[in-house]
Amino acid sequence: MSADLPRYFDYAATTPIDREAARAMLEAECEDFGNTSSPHIFGARAARRLEVVRTELASLLGAERVIFTGTGTEADNLALLGAELPDGQILVSQIEHKAVSLPAQLRAERDGRAFVELPVDGEGQLRLDALDEALQAPTALVSVMHANNEMGALQPLQEIAARAHAVGARVHSDAIQTAGKLPLNMRTLGVDFLALSAHKFYGPKGVGALALAGDATVQPVLFGGAHQAGLRPGTEDVGRAVGLLLALKRTLASHESESARLAELRAGFERRMQEVDGVAPVGAGGPRLPHICSLLIPRVAASALIDRLSAEGFGISSGSACNTGEAKASKVMLALGMQRAAAKCVVRISLGRHSDAEGLRALENCLRRHLAELRALAP
Repeated sequence: MSADLPRYFDYAATTPIDREAARAMLEAECEDFGNTSSPHIFGARAARRLEVVRTELASLLGAERVIFTGTGTEADNLALLGAELPDGQILVSQIEHKAVSLPAQLRAERDGRAFVELPVDGEGQLRLDALDEALQAPTALVSVMHANNEMGALQPLQEIAARAHAVGARVHSDAIQTAGKLPLNMRTLGVDFLALSAHKFYGPKGVGALALAGDATVQPVLFGGAHQAGLRPGTEDVGRAVGLLLALKRTLASHESESARLAELRAGFERRMQEVDGVAPVGAGGPRLPHICSLLIPRVAASALIDRLSAEGFGISSGSACNTGEAKASKVMLALGMQRAAAKCVVRISLGRHSDAEGLRALENCLRRHLAELRALAP
């Protein structure tokens, strides 16, 4: 283990690759290197291995079929832009990642559909009364992320899906934060499309998957080949698919004990940080993932705090890594009802496999020191 990993607290952005998954990926890249579309024995061998992985992953997710993609973002885009839908509007929550909200809006504009963002409460939970009201109009698709990436709020996905299906709508969920942390079974959840990304659960970067349930179908949004039944062109990366599956299986094997460990670490950290004037956890009153802690630190810009901690070897963030460099208040925090100035004072600490009590104590001490200095400098 790298000596600095206990100071890494941005697991919601990405995770260090599992060494067993990395070895399996390299072995597959070397042994089954053939192009899966090639007609000879080398291509056939690679294709067989990929289909074994695809079948096992589909079984693990309770899916009818799985389409491998280059990223989780691509998986979301394929679902939102490519799903075969009935007539009606498209509904998404106000706290969706841009990988969902932007293609959903584009699809609505392209098809001449209404696009509606559904509100959440102060804990980040989708307001089911608002969903019920919206579903009174003809609805084609409801997309709600399983858990929010900025503050970990878990959504009642099974209930949301049941209400959407009752009016004939399809259901998509971005499960990129929950894959590996929770068992995911599409039959139990009731969703039609489920997106995941390997690097969020100790797998390799550069591979994601879109799982489809039942009779859900998509049309391609990329063109240039007949790969994956013509639904996603481009030579499949067998090694990365192998790494995705093994990382997911290994992470799920210990998810219960790991979730309990991380929840305990987070609880102690949040309790101690609340001793500091004005500091409060975001979304702590509702169901949430155990590894994400968002802290509102009034009168201290998150960007300044992140820079100072980075200089001392700590990795924390202020929300989605995909929004880095944007000097804007988080859309998620605004949706919770925060004022714009407060929304710029939220930092995210996300825990993982290499997080421990000693590392968190060091982070806490560093946070307290720089927080006090920054407040002293403030006008």
